[in-house]
Amino acid sequence: MIFARVPTAAAASVFLLAAITLNAPLARAQGTEILSAAPRDAKVLIGTSRLSDLDKNWSSLMAAIDMDGLIPFAPTDAFSQMGLDPAAFDRTRSAGLAVMDFESDGDEPPVLVLLPVSDYAKWAKSFGPDVAIDGVAEVAFPMGGPAFIRSAGKYAVMSPNRALVEAYAPRQGAAEHFGKRLGPVGNGVIERAQVFAIVDFEGLAPMRKQIIESITEAVSDQMAMAGAMGMGLPAADQFARMNEALWAMLFDECSGVVAGLRFGDRGMAVDLAIQTREGSEIGALLPGPEKSRNLLAGMEDAPFLMAMSLDYGGLKVGALVDAISKRLGIDQAAGGQPGAMPTAELWRHSDGMSMAVYPSPGGMFAGLLSRSVMMMSGDGEKIVAAFRDLMSALPPTDAGGVTVSAEYTPAAKQIGGISADAYAVRMSGPAEMTAQIQQMQQMMYGPAGLQGYILPVKGGVLQTTSRNTELIEKTLAAMRGEAARLGDNRVLAAVDALFPPNPSLRCYLGLGSISNMVGPFIAMGMPGLDINELKALPPVGMGASVSRGGIVGSLVIPAPVIKTIAEMAQQFAGDLMGGEGDDEEPPLF
Repeated sequence: MIFARVPTAAAASVFLLAAITLNAPLARAQGTEILSAAPRDAKVLIGTSRLSDLDKNWSSLMAAIDMDGLIPFAPTDAFSQMGLDPAAFDRTRSAGLAVMDFESDGDEPPVLVLLPVSDYAKWAKSFGPDVAIDGVAEVAFPMGGPAFIRSAGKYAVMSPNRALVEAYAPRQGAAEHFGKRLGPVGNGVIERAQVFAIVDFEGLAPMRKQIIESITEAVSDQMAMAGAMGMGLPAADQFARMNEALWAMLFDECSGVVAGLRFGDRGMAVDLAIQTREGSEIGALLPGPEKSRNLLAGMEDAPFLMAMSLDYGGLKVGALVDAISKRLGIDQAAGGQPGAMPTAELWRHSDGMSMAVYPSPGGMFAGLLSRSVMMMSGDGEKIVAAFRDLMSALPPTDAGGVTVSAEYTPAAKQIGGISADAYAVRMSGPAEMTAQIQQMQQMMYGPAGLQGYILPVKGGVLQTTSRNTELIEKTLAAMRGEAARLGDNRVLAAVDALFPPNPSLRCYLGLGSISNMVGPFIAMGMPGLDINELKALPPVGMGASVSRGGIVGSLVIPAPVIKTIAEMAQQFAGDLMGGEGDDEEPPLF
């Protein structure tokens, strides 16, 4: 039986570790010696940095967001709140939780908790004065239900499963075992993280069939629920098959996955690393670059909705797209939408791209993507030729009653002394759908729909999603170093500092510009919301690196963003409560 029922004591054990690992600093982790203490055959391992770091950096996070009352207690205060003697713990060491299996027919799930103790006897007596300190002792966990404990060197071992406690032995070579499974990118996540979770895909291989079936069944149930609510998707069956193929690919190609958390005075970072197996088809296409480029160096430094840079160096992109598409059953011959990301032949002539979406002066109803510009680095003439061939050869296609066709005009306009080609994508449909199609096109690209220019420049091409010559001219000025560039933006550099080393992908959401666009609509539902505070928010960033068959990505959320989200949540909760019992109007936050 997959994912067996977890009784109260096991749930309490998980809660105990979750409570002490809730918060983690952005600084380099210390105390991951839990890897040496963990069982080698754990299928999932959750670990922390040293406990003292958690308390120290929680207070710095609270100070940074200026909300000391949000969660007033420190992470390891959970020990005393659960009736355990906090003085018995060794705060210079780390804690861990190991899931030994996912198949269990009984009520004693294979979960083992490792807690660092300086005085095991004092810790054991927290459960009662009569608890034996020699051998395995059965105790009543503070949250209810039986658990078994014993001393194991510098750790106290606890589990609702007695056999696991009896069989546990430290230093089984787990550090070397997991180190090999995770590769350089995964081990880098552990080194930087204060809380991490490892999934051993190779170790789970014997349960592959059951796990995939369980996940597929869950996805199918969600699809059925969506259908019952009137939200059925025409491609639901295809999505379910693709989901099953994705998990099959992960089992075939991946040796291990690790997620990590970092918290501190600068905010929060969430890391995820995937390492491919030795000899993996996909891993061979991910050797990794020696030095990645930040292609936003060619984009104008102006307020943006979204900006990204992707360096293909160290990525065999064309072969990678083909391999993954084949595994997922995606027909690349059908191609992508015109004017979207490059496909097939385009990949072969390009070695990187950057893109910026700037807000339209007309607001969100003038086209969210109407001021988009993309730079593809590589052989500009060949990229333009491949794009022209792609557009010219694309026949009108029918998608759910909507006909999509493409137009292409060579040498349509001179911009900055360069001959630019023009393209357009037209959508039409039956009379009853005309208004809906026009509304969708206007919201995405403005009243004229998707149309733009493509032109060769030094080192690549520029492409827009509107006939906006000013946007191209400003980009050309930035590329020549005659205007400020996003690649030199100090705010983005501060976000970059929290990305994995040598990131191939840099992506940012300009929350300030987004708030300027949608803030008034949010304020309608939250009277008193400080729109100016939203406009001043720094961007949220995502970065990803590639190295020797492994990929690691980081989501970075700066402290001011966390503060604003928490304040909005508090206000929303207050609005739901209705402010009962207040004679005066309550403060905003």
